[in-house]
Amino acid sequence: MWDLQSQRLIGALIAHDADPRRPPLRRSGSVVLTGVLLAALAAGLLAGYGMLTGASLAEPTDPSAILLDRVTGARYVYLESDGRLHPVLNYTSGLLLAGPSVKAVAAGKLAKVPLGTTLGIAGAPDALPAAESLLGEAWTVCTDRAGHGTLLVGTVPRGEPLSGRALLVQDPSRRTFLVRDGLRRQLPGPGGHVPAPVAAAWIDAVPAGPDLDALPADIETTDFAVRACVTHPSGEPASIRVDPVVPSTDEVYVPRGRGAVVVSPVGAVHIVTDDGRGFPLASADLLARLGYPEVKPVTVPAELLALLPAGPLLDPEAVGRR
Repeated sequence: MWDLQSQRLIGALIAHDADPRRPPLRRSGSVVLTGVLLAALAAGLLAGYGMLTGASLAEPTDPSAILLDRVTGARYVYLESDGRLHPVLNYTSGLLLAGPSVKAVAAGKLAKVPLGTTLGIAGAPDALPAAESLLGEAWTVCTDRAGHGTLLVGTVPRGEPLSGRALLVQDPSRRTFLVRDGLRRQLPGPGGHVPAPVAAAWIDAVPAGPDLDALPADIETTDFAVRACVTHPSGEPASIRVDPVVPSTDEVYVPRGRGAVVVSPVGAVHIVTDDGRGFPLASADLLARLGYPEVKPVTVPAELLALLPAGPLLDPEAVGRR
């Protein structure tokens, strides 16, 4: 009873009809829903038009971003010092000049700004690993019996660490070592035993212990058929694995799309890309400009960092030299 009276009262006030065929609020609700759908459709059409035509709210004189030509994919930075757009050789060079923002700009807008010289660091990476894709702290060096070494960045190979046993090995310089409990101890010679050949990079990656005068009589030694690996977790003792499963036999392995931000105890901060190269930074402060404002570099031994093919120094001053 009260519902019917309420509907008639509302109808009289809103629709000037005390006995409408449909409740007025239901009709107004449909109108509102229709308006929302039309607005969403219009927004979608505008977004699609922008994608097709290159229309953008970004300005070609924005010095705080890499400016991307939607049509050609060319990248520019705008320098307020000369009022010109400068093509950049690669993505990282653009970051060093403008910071970690990329904005698409219509080709017509870009064409209205005077063009300057091309800037950049030759050989700097055209792609950097995302901050959420950076690898952790364990680096591994492996050797095969031919003395070929492999560096696995941020990777621990599958297999149980060597425990209670030791390896008798010889490097390319014919130095003989006993490797046990994550340490290498140099011996004066093999002492009638046949040591396994290993890569120089591998034995250098095993932390050094005190030298020995002779092979201890109570040592149980083992051998490896394919490879031996030493893993360096940051801040923890090294571990040795015999014949583990490794993802690659290349000189340097970094999982596709991954990378690392690392520093040695005595060196510069490096960015490691998935092509296996390490790029030193002129300053650790550049991490924020390169998209890593919250990233703390992982400390790795200098001898492991030295195994990476070195890329050019990433320095904003070098980018702007013309």
